[in-house]
Amino acid sequence: MKIFLAAMLIAFSTVSVCAQGGIGKGGGGPPKKSEAELAEEKKNRKAEEKAYNDALSRIGDRKAVQEKPDPWRNVR
Repeated sequence: MKIFLAAMLIAFSTVSVCAQGGIGKGGGGPPKKSEAELAEEKKNRKAEEKAYNDALSRIGDRKAVQEKPDPWRNVR
């Protein structure tokens, strides 16, 4: 009976490993991207960065943004 329980314990532990993709599939990981997809991502990232910088440049009162806020200025 003990041998049967030990065999079932081993069997159930290997089933969970197989379900997680650890045996026979070589692990997981994200799919590899082609050169065209990488170039497109880089282009999109540059466009997003430019849009972000343009939005920052349109913020009014740049001096107030660059100075550190002083929450105690009215108390002093």
